[in-house]
Amino acid sequence: MNTTLKKTLAIRLSLLEERVLEMKRLLHTPSYMGNFYSIIQDLSTKEREEMATLLEEVFQALSRLKRETSLSPHQERTSRLLVGTANTTFVSCLELEPKRMKGYGGDTTQYRRLWTERLEPLKDLIQSLAQKAERTRK
Repeated sequence: MNTTLKKTLAIRLSLLEERVLEMKRLLHTPSYMGNFYSIIQDLSTKEREEMATLLEEVFQALSRLKRETSLSPHQERTSRLLVGTANTTFVSCLELEPKRMKGYGGDTTQYRRLWTERLEPLKDLIQSLAQKAERTRK
Protein backbone atom coordinates (compact mmCIF):
# COMPACT_ATOMS: atom_id res chain seq x y z
CA MET A 1 0.00 0.00 0.00
CA ASN A 2 1.18 3.50 -0.70
CA THR A 3 1.64 6.04 2.13
CA THR A 4 -1.51 8.01 1.30
CA LEU A 5 -3.68 4.90 1.33
CA LYS A 6 -2.13 3.70 4.61
CA LYS A 7 -2.77 7.06 6.28
CA THR A 8 -6.35 7.31 5.00
CA LEU A 9 -7.11 3.74 6.00
CA ALA A 10 -5.65 4.30 9.48
CA ILE A 11 -7.81 7.40 9.96
CA ARG A 12 -10.99 5.67 8.80
CA LEU A 13 -10.30 2.61 10.91
CA SER A 14 -9.61 4.84 13.92
CA LEU A 15 -13.04 6.43 13.44
CA LEU A 16 -14.59 2.98 13.23
CA GLU A 17 -12.81 1.92 16.41
CA GLU A 18 -13.93 5.11 18.13
CA ARG A 19 -17.57 4.40 17.24
CA VAL A 20 -17.30 0.80 18.47
CA LEU A 21 -15.92 2.03 21.80
CA GLU A 22 -18.70 4.62 22.01
CA MET A 23 -21.33 1.91 21.44
CA LYS A 24 -19.70 -0.25 24.13
CA ARG A 25 -19.84 2.72 26.51
CA LEU A 26 -23.52 3.32 25.72
CA LEU A 27 -24.36 -0.28 26.57
CA HIS A 28 -23.05 0.30 30.08
CA THR A 29 -24.37 3.83 30.56
CA PRO A 30 -27.26 4.03 32.99
CA SER A 31 -30.09 6.39 32.26
CA TYR A 32 -29.02 10.01 32.42
CA MET A 33 -31.13 13.12 32.92
CA GLY A 34 -29.46 16.45 32.25
CA ASN A 35 -30.89 19.90 31.74
CA PHE A 36 -31.72 19.52 28.05
CA TYR A 37 -30.36 16.08 27.29
CA SER A 38 -31.30 12.67 28.57
CA ILE A 39 -30.48 9.05 27.82
CA ILE A 40 -33.01 6.38 28.66
CA GLN A 41 -31.43 2.96 29.01
CA ASP A 42 -34.14 0.93 27.31
CA LEU A 43 -32.20 -2.23 26.54
CA SER A 44 -32.68 -5.37 28.56
CA THR A 45 -29.70 -7.06 30.15
CA LYS A 46 -29.92 -9.81 27.54
CA GLU A 47 -30.01 -7.30 24.65
CA ARG A 48 -27.01 -5.45 26.07
CA GLU A 49 -25.07 -8.69 26.48
CA GLU A 50 -25.85 -9.76 22.90
CA MET A 51 -24.79 -6.39 21.52
CA ALA A 52 -21.68 -6.37 23.69
CA THR A 53 -20.72 -9.75 22.25
CA LEU A 54 -21.12 -8.46 18.69
CA LEU A 55 -19.16 -5.30 19.48
CA GLU A 56 -16.40 -7.40 21.01
CA GLU A 57 -16.26 -9.42 17.78
CA VAL A 58 -15.87 -6.18 15.81
CA PHE A 59 -13.14 -5.02 18.18
CA GLN A 60 -11.33 -8.37 17.86
CA ALA A 61 -11.55 -8.12 14.06
CA LEU A 62 -9.96 -4.66 14.27
CA SER A 63 -7.24 -6.07 16.52
CA ARG A 64 -6.52 -8.86 14.02
CA LEU A 65 -6.40 -6.33 11.21
CA LYS A 66 -3.90 -4.25 13.17
CA ARG A 67 -1.66 -7.27 13.77
CA GLU A 68 -1.85 -8.30 10.09
CA THR A 69 -1.02 -4.90 8.61
CA SER A 70 1.74 -2.39 8.99
CA LEU A 71 -0.70 0.43 9.68
CA SER A 72 0.41 2.87 12.33
CA PRO A 73 -2.30 4.03 14.71
CA HIS A 74 -3.79 7.39 13.84
CA GLN A 75 -2.78 9.83 16.55
CA GLU A 76 -5.08 12.68 17.48
CA ARG A 77 -4.20 15.53 19.79
CA THR A 78 -6.62 16.55 22.52
CA SER A 79 -6.20 20.21 21.56
CA ARG A 80 -7.32 19.50 17.99
CA LEU A 81 -10.34 17.48 19.14
CA LEU A 82 -11.35 20.25 21.55
CA VAL A 83 -11.08 22.89 18.82
CA GLY A 84 -13.30 20.88 16.51
CA THR A 85 -15.88 20.10 19.16
CA ALA A 86 -15.95 23.68 20.50
CA ASN A 87 -16.34 25.14 17.01
CA THR A 88 -19.13 22.71 16.15
CA THR A 89 -20.86 23.61 19.41
CA PHE A 90 -20.48 27.32 18.61
CA VAL A 91 -22.14 26.80 15.22
CA SER A 92 -25.00 25.04 17.02
CA CYS A 93 -25.37 28.14 19.18
CA LEU A 94 -25.50 30.33 16.08
CA GLU A 95 -28.40 28.22 14.86
CA LEU A 96 -30.38 29.54 17.86
CA GLU A 97 -30.24 33.16 16.64
CA PRO A 98 -33.72 34.64 16.20
CA LYS A 99 -33.30 35.15 12.43
CA ARG A 100 -32.43 31.46 12.04
CA MET A 101 -35.30 30.40 14.29
CA LYS A 102 -37.86 32.58 12.48
CA GLY A 103 -39.50 29.63 10.75
CA TYR A 104 -40.11 28.07 14.17
CA GLY A 105 -41.51 31.18 15.83
CA GLY A 106 -38.18 32.70 16.80
CA ASP A 107 -39.26 36.13 15.61
CA THR A 108 -41.46 36.72 18.64
CA THR A 109 -40.65 39.26 21.32
CA GLN A 110 -40.55 36.48 23.90
CA TYR A 111 -37.96 34.50 21.94
CA ARG A 112 -35.86 37.56 21.13
CA ARG A 113 -35.79 38.32 24.88
CA LEU A 114 -34.76 34.72 25.63
CA TRP A 115 -32.02 35.09 23.00
CA THR A 116 -30.73 38.36 24.41
CA GLU A 117 -30.90 37.43 28.08
CA ARG A 118 -29.96 33.76 28.06
CA LEU A 119 -28.97 32.25 24.73
CA GLU A 120 -26.65 34.93 23.40
CA PRO A 121 -24.58 34.95 26.63
CA LEU A 122 -24.38 31.16 26.33
CA LYS A 123 -23.22 31.53 22.71
CA ASP A 124 -20.59 34.02 23.87
CA LEU A 125 -19.32 31.56 26.50
CA ILE A 126 -19.07 28.80 23.91
CA GLN A 127 -17.28 31.21 21.56
CA SER A 128 -14.78 32.03 24.31
CA LEU A 129 -14.24 28.31 24.85
CA ALA A 130 -13.67 27.79 21.12
CA GLN A 131 -11.20 30.69 21.00
CA LYS A 132 -9.35 29.39 24.05
CA ALA A 133 -9.17 25.93 22.54
CA GLU A 134 -7.81 27.41 19.31
CA ARG A 135 -5.10 29.31 21.19
CA THR A 136 -3.98 26.17 23.01
CA ARG A 137 -3.96 24.05 19.85
CA LYS A 138 -0.53 22.59 19.23
